[in-house]
Amino acid sequence: MRGDDFHNLYLERLLASELQLVCTVEEPGSAQRHAIWRRRRWVDAAAAEYHRIRRGVFGKNRYRRRYFDPRHDGFPTVQRPAPLVVGDINDQRVGAAVEASGADLCVITCTTRLSSETIRAIGVPIVNIHGGHLPDYRGCHCFFTAIGDQRFDAVGSTIHFVDVGLDTGDVIDAVRPVIRHTDDPERLYSRAERLAAQRLVGHLLALESGVELPRSPQEFRGRLVLRRHRGPIDDVRFWLRRKTGSLVIPDIPGPAPQHPWESDESSSPPPRIA
Repeated sequence: MRGDDFHNLYLERLLASELQLVCTVEEPGSAQRHAIWRRRRWVDAAAAEYHRIRRGVFGKNRYRRRYFDPRHDGFPTVQRPAPLVVGDINDQRVGAAVEASGADLCVITCTTRLSSETIRAIGVPIVNIHGGHLPDYRGCHCFFTAIGDQRFDAVGSTIHFVDVGLDTGDVIDAVRPVIRHTDDPERLYSRAERLAAQRLVGHLLALESGVELPRSPQEFRGRLVLRRHRGPIDDVRFWLRRKTGSLVIPDIPGPAPQHPWESDESSSPPPRIA
């Protein structure tokens, strides 16, 4: 279950190349934004529109498209199930589709929040890749916020089980990417999401061979970051801090790969996975 962004499609291709992918559900970003307007959450809707425009104007979509270009994958060509496209991830067809597929586990990324009814209907463990370091930063724009807080130890993505809370489920693993002084939140997010997808598949391959997924309950700490918490003023302030030198991103090497086929995150451009 995924959104329709470039890194979501990368995760799907990776899962299909290494495991048996039996069902795909897509909740497009346009549908997610439309739902916010429909529910009359005006501040959140305005924030979503601002970020849509910002990403287009400043080339963030273009960068992410290049970073997750399928030509960099090196994956074998495999047939993938056609996605069930829904306007709401809590559509009743979602649970029915997962049940009919016979899936043993669901992976979810970049959709709206699952309702308790949908979680029950799915009926199998659900694992999420969260673009932030849990439990320090929940919600969205976690990389931007962590860098602004100068919490470089909390720049990363987290693999966790899904429960009824927002990014509150037990943690499976967390990844922290290489950090370079020339980086920005988009580059770090893309790097971490790629590494998290690879780390997740490593865990799922181990699960397939009989090794249980690790899980650790989260501590109750950290910040919940909402879409509305990052606006034009915050972006200008962030830019000024970088420009004047009051916010300096240090060079921090990433940890060694935990699985033999993980990318070497010190390489550039994005490496192939063989």
